Amino acid sequence: DGGFEPLDPGGDAGLPYADLSRTSTLAFELRGAASGPIQGSHILRVIFFPLTAWHLDVRCEVICLRVASGEHCGSLGAYGIGPPCAGEGVCGHAGAQRNVARVTLPADMANVTDTQAINVSLLSLALPPGGTFPTGLALELTDAMDLRPHFARSSGKLIFVPPQIAFAGVTNTLAGDGNSHPFRGDRLNPLYVRLLLGAVLRTPAAPAADRKAAFTIVLPPGYTCAAIDVSPSTLNVFGASRPQGRGSLPASTAAAKIGQWDLDGNLCLFEVAPSGALF
Repeated sequence: DGGFEPLDPGGDAGLPYADLSRTSTLAFELRGAASGPIQGSHILRVIFFPLTAWHLDVRCEVICLRVASGEHCGSLGAYGIGPPCAGEGVCGHAGAQRNVARVTLPADMANVTDTQAINVSLLSLALPPGGTFPTGLALELTDAMDLRPHFARSSGKLIFVPPQIAFAGVTNTLAGDGNSHPFRGDRLNPLYVRLLLGAVLRTPAAPAADRKAAFTIVLPPGYTCAAIDVSPSTLNVFGASRPQGRGSLPASTAAAKIGQWDLDGNLCLFEVAPSGALF
């Protein structure tokens, strides 16, 4: 029952989350359990959530320091070489996203106990461009043979990555994505819109009549919101990106559990159903 706690990267001391975009570094304090220490050659796996948002590099850079003395966790650090670190995927198939950082602790590291902690920093992380809401991490610890796994959730600060996507709005019509009938008098002009929510929209299980979560897309004057449909996977704006990050809302003609559209003139309103949430 040791401890796994993310640390403040600087400037977030009064906040409940650590903003990784400041330094692209995840730092955390790790303690062993009174009943069993963390030993040299043990393997740490830091698991990032949401799993589908992260795609770490194949290799990662690590710094490991003793909290009490500030010294490196073993002789490798003294030569400027950190512990071996690699990006892995929770799923084992080819092309799976790398959402796990695997760190092998130095063989000559002194034991990490409930009173002798270490600080581990994962440097220059590839952050998800779509960002993440504040969320926790998970840690798997195995022995030198990668056996006898122990799983823990992080405590203390949450991890936050603000969106790095350049825009939210109508996609680039110059690339041939929509706006194929742009002239006055044209009808059924398709526009593709990228939504970037600043917070989770959630409707409780039994909301009052006027308490459902919702958002509204306001079209320019003269436009009428005739229909909403799912964007195709062939839009040029997606390029070769995998995954495309196009979590789709239902069409306005469909009955969906997540919610429904209300189209009124140039207003396209989506109302989240009870117990539903949009991220």
